[in-house]
Amino acid sequence: MVESSFFGQLSTGENVEKFVLENANGLRVELLSYGGIITRIETPNREGKRENVVLNYSTLEGYENDMASVGALVGRYANRIAKARFLIEEKVFGLTKNHGKHHLHGGIKGFNKQCWQVEDKRGSGKNVFALHYHSQDGEEGFPGNLKCQVQYELSDDNTLTISYRATTDRKTHFNPTQHSYFNLSGKGKSTIYDHTLQVFSNEILEMDFDLIPTGKKQSVVQTPFDFSTAKSLRDALKENHPMLDNAKGFDVCYAFPWTNEKRLMG
Repeated sequence: MVESSFFGQLSTGENVEKFVLENANGLRVELLSYGGIITRIETPNREGKRENVVLNYSTLEGYENDMASVGALVGRYANRIAKARFLIEEKVFGLTKNHGKHHLHGGIKGFNKQCWQVEDKRGSGKNVFALHYHSQDGEEGFPGNLKCQVQYELSDDNTLTISYRATTDRKTHFNPTQHSYFNLSGKGKSTIYDHTLQVFSNEILEMDFDLIPTGKKQSVVQTPFDFSTAKSLRDALKENHPMLDNAKGFDVCYAFPWTNEKRLMG
């Protein structure tokens, strides 16, 4: 089931719609046409009571002023690009500097600050919400006209699948993500310190002081970043490591081998 309603109006005068996906088990996902933002994921707990498990704002103004990409689509490029520039075919492209001297998460007005065009799929028989955005050549410094489609699909086995597809008329970089913050206790009843995490990866990317990947990989063995077997975030955060101390928490890139696909999906 897909429902839609008016959510609010931006300071630019643009209207924002809210869409709701709900499956047969009562799991609900609320999304906005602004930034492709997930505002709520309501899932039943052990007692069958449905509660929200993602961080959100109560108003559109909160999202418009947000600087942390809460719940939003991030692009064209998620993470940091050193010195806000890159080289393609011997040509240097300068990007918007919005993280000191670096570029972060698509710039000042990346995917998270755009009104996306909604594709009506309510007659498809699927629980699907699809968005389109045309990122013009030179936007935030990126080369090429890039046409992007993002699709959210909620299945009756309680799987939320987010798919990305893009085409461009020039060589460029494209590395999007979805930027929801989770707290599975529901309504923030407790901190994420009580969460248990498992990550099927044995390596992370080494980061410098500005949290820029150096290009080198590091083993997670005997470090706080080793979640190859499940452990609590509270225990992990008690450990010492220069990268953990510098980021004041976990802000790293895990490396996943392509051959690990079945294990990741399982």
